[in-house]
Amino acid sequence: MDKQVEFLEKALENSKLKYSRQRKYMFKLVKLYKYPIVVLSALSTIALGLQFEGHPEFIEWQKNIALVITAVVTLLTTLLTFWNLEEYWLHNKVIEQQLELLQQKFEFEKAKGLDQKAIDKIFSEFNSVVGQQNTYWKNALDDRVDGNGE
Repeated sequence: MDKQVEFLEKALENSKLKYSRQRKYMFKLVKLYKYPIVVLSALSTIALGLQFEGHPEFIEWQKNIALVITAVVTLLTTLLTFWNLEEYWLHNKVIEQQLELLQQKFEFEKAKGLDQKAIDKIFSEFNSVVGQQNTYWKNALDDRVDGNGE
C-alpha cells in the first residue's frame, strides 16, 4: 500500500505541474493574440476618426492604413478562433484546479490514515480528472471530422 500512496502522490504532483505549465503557456499565447488585437483595433478607429482639415491628401492614407490594420486584426482574430486558444487555456486551468483540490483531499485522507478503499477512490477521481483532457481532444477531433463532412 505504501507504493500505491507514493505513486499517487507523484502522479498528482506531476500532473498538477504539467497542467500548470500548459496553462501558463496557453495564457501567454492568448495574451500574444489578444493584446495586439485590442491595440490595433484602437489604432484603426483612431486612423479612421482623425480629420485633417485642409489636407485632403491624408484621407487616402488614412483609409489605407486603417485597411491594413483591420486586415491584421482580422487575421489575428481568425487564428485565435481557429486554434481555440482561450478555451484550451481555460480547460487546462480547470483541470489544474481540480488536481489541486484532489491533492488536498489526498493529503487530508492521508493524515487520517489511508485505507485501500480511499486510495482506490482518489485514484479513480485522478483518472477521471486527467481523462478530461483526452475527452476534450477526442471531441475536438470529432467536431473537426464532422465539420469537414468526412
